[in-house]
Amino acid sequence: MDKDGKVLYPDSSAKQAEFIFENLKKILNQAGSSLDDVVKATVFVTDMNDFADISKVRNRYFKNSEPVSTLVEVKSLVKEGLKVEIEVIAIKQK
Repeated sequence: MDKDGKVLYPDSSAKQAEFIFENLKKILNQAGSSLDDVVKATVFVTDMNDFADISKVRNRYFKNSEPVSTLVEVKSLVKEGLKVEIEVIAIKQK
């Protein structure tokens, strides 16, 4: 969703995933970290058939790291039209 709670790209899991990864990248950068520091990613999808499209996006953003990943199909997400939710854990080395 955007900052106003509007669901973006309700017909494209790949575009939703890309939007999420761009937001994750910004959040991590603000914390002095990056997607390269992600050690665990959990992806929730409403349709397992979207796996291939989401995986292509995921691999583009994690090209420098290979975090442990879990993909879980769920009945629904917090708002109708959402197809993907991604949670990450990053560890910044000192």
